[in-house]
Amino acid sequence: MKEIVIKFKDNKFIQDWVIPFVAAGVVCLILTKFVFINVKVPTPSMVPTIEIGDRMFTTHIYNFDKLKRGDIIAFKNEDVNDKPLLKRLIGLPNEEITIEKDGTIYVDGVKLEERYVKNQVSLNYIDPRMNTGTFKVPENAYFFLGDNRSNSADARYWKDPYVYENELISKVRFRFWPLNKFGKLD
Repeated sequence: MKEIVIKFKDNKFIQDWVIPFVAAGVVCLILTKFVFINVKVPTPSMVPTIEIGDRMFTTHIYNFDKLKRGDIIAFKNEDVNDKPLLKRLIGLPNEEITIEKDGTIYVDGVKLEERYVKNQVSLNYIDPRMNTGTFKVPENAYFFLGDNRSNSADARYWKDPYVYENELISKVRFRFWPLNKFGKLD
């Protein structure tokens, strides 16, 4: 009986198919574990910027100093929800955020221009559960609001209105689904 010996360097199938497939799998695993995250939006809190069911391409946050006001961030807040939330970054560490009765926001006394807010809520008819007034953002913490202010369970409603660095997951880079809205967000 003939002995069959498979030599690795002589096997075209392994060289042409198996090695590239395994290498691509390892690269994908590393990228999804340490760089990129796929986030699906389950609520209308960011409408019209982000609609329910939209899928976002995000990258892990490693340098908190690069975060800026207006970024859309995915984070975990165990007090609020066990799933990641997406909200707009409004307040950075050590800033003072004031929410006026008409919904206008001031950061350290300067009015914040928010072209992305379409459904502003007047605080004249305030929900008794909503926190209003002035918020002093602690060191290593951030203040988040949804773009759809009339329908967003955000910092105004949380027992602790701040999200801490260890709860931040990723920064939204662009929407990849649905395809007709593919691209960068405001």
